[in-house]
Amino acid sequence: MGEAGADVVQTDAATLPAYLLVFLSSEEHTGQFPPIDGGSVLTGLSGADALCQRLGDNAPATKGRQWVAWLSTDLIGGDARTRLARTVSGDLVHEYRLVDGVTVVFSKGFNFDVVLEGGAASLPSKPISVTENGVVLQEQSVWTGTVNDGKANPPYVCGNWNVDRPDASIGALGTSTSVDLWSFASSAVECTALLHLYCFEHRP
Repeated sequence: MGEAGADVVQTDAATLPAYLLVFLSSEEHTGQFPPIDGGSVLTGLSGADALCQRLGDNAPATKGRQWVAWLSTDLIGGDARTRLARTVSGDLVHEYRLVDGVTVVFSKGFNFDVVLEGGAASLPSKPISVTENGVVLQEQSVWTGTVNDGKANPPYVCGNWNVDRPDASIGALGTSTSVDLWSFASSAVECTALLHLYCFEHRP
């Protein structure tokens, strides 16, 4: 096989692991992304996904997989949780682990709508503080525009993350080392700030 096919990963359904991966981006970015060709011009999600994809493609544990950013928009159906495969009742179809392939963050069947004692939303089992390269970062702020149950937190979505929206002013963020504040810690961050992203592996 020539060099062009050297990095091709076997994607036969029978050989795929039963779990998917999630990582904290090693790079920071503003809350505004350029729409990528083929993506909706209404949002910058395709640009954010492209950042996750580039990072994933360049790390041994994450290459050969498809990646999407954990971001919500204020559009209909724009909740971040809709970017993950779920059943009709809202259960996650796949288990998500950190890039070590061992640490479980969300179990298969996890449901964001299950309310915990005290009225809190269901939460991940572990913080998402490990990058695509397997490096554990100290506390970092992460763009999300999303509350802990995976729903959008408008208007704190940085103009739907679109670099072509000069009216965008503030966005909501999560904290990478926290379970309780993983997706929502603050909603008063200017969109020009440089923050990280959560990148989830995508498989229908």
